Amino acid sequence: MAVAVVASAADAPTAVRVQPTSGDAVTFLFETSPELQMHAKRFTVTSTAHPAGVTFEFDAVESIDFVATSSVENTEMPGIIMTMDNGTLNFSNVPENSPVSVYTTDGRMVVNTSASDTFSLSLNDMAQGIYIVRVAGFVTKVSF
Repeated sequence: MAVAVVASAADAPTAVRVQPTSGDAVTFLFETSPELQMHAKRFTVTSTAHPAGVTFEFDAVESIDFVATSSVENTEMPGIIMTMDNGTLNFSNVPENSPVSVYTTDGRMVVNTSASDTFSLSLNDMAQGIYIVRVAGFVTKVSF
């Protein structure tokens, strides 16, 4: 993975862009206050627009760079978006036939399905605790 910081005064960066090894780049605008948290083999970017965060595996990222919004085709995040409402996880922007899995912290798979575009996953029948949710290349930790 490479991290590049290249900007002139005329093109001051206004966003950070993460380019996965496969799929579309994910762009986080500075105005949404993105924060990067490093973990063992992954990192998570949270922002005011995406408080649940977007997690990337280091091995699955080609580059991270800073860009001016004039150099970004679409300043909205093109990746998977997740929100949680009353024990239901809601996903949008999911690539067609993406694998969906949910794991307990001890590694047991409790959900194994596939989804496309938008879908909801109720956690109400699960015991309260911490779960790892994986949808295509999107991975996040959920606690309820």
